[in-house]
Amino acid sequence: MRRLTGTLWRATLLRFAAVGAVASAFQLLIFTVLSALRVPPMIANAFGFLLSTQLNFLLSARFTWRHRRAPGTLRRRWLRFNSVACIGLVLNSALFAIMHICLEPFLAAVVAIATSTGLSYLLSRRVVFVSASSSAPMLETER
Repeated sequence: MRRLTGTLWRATLLRFAAVGAVASAFQLLIFTVLSALRVPPMIANAFGFLLSTQLNFLLSARFTWRHRRAPGTLRRRWLRFNSVACIGLVLNSALFAIMHICLEPFLAAVVAIATSTGLSYLLSRRVVFVSASSSAPMLETER
């Protein structure tokens, strides 16, 4: 099994954070635009999440997880990524609905994004962007 050094693990985590920041900013932009068009907040949040998921996949495959060549075709990785994103959408939407009660919609969206990020990282690492040399992508320094 191939194991990564601590330096590569930290670099991956930094790339994950950078990609996440870009995708989150994109989601919030979509949310803001749709909100200005008077789209209901729950729909604006979900639509922004779904669009940012596609951007996140492209950036993740090319930038964050480039050192992992997942088995299967790009289409299969895309399907796995979007399946994982559905779990993230449920968590994101539930958190948004709860936070929307006590916060303004934009802040509720920020809280929902921030909270669902950890789950996204774990599932991306374990399910979507696994290494080709191993069905178990655990990295030595990720323990």
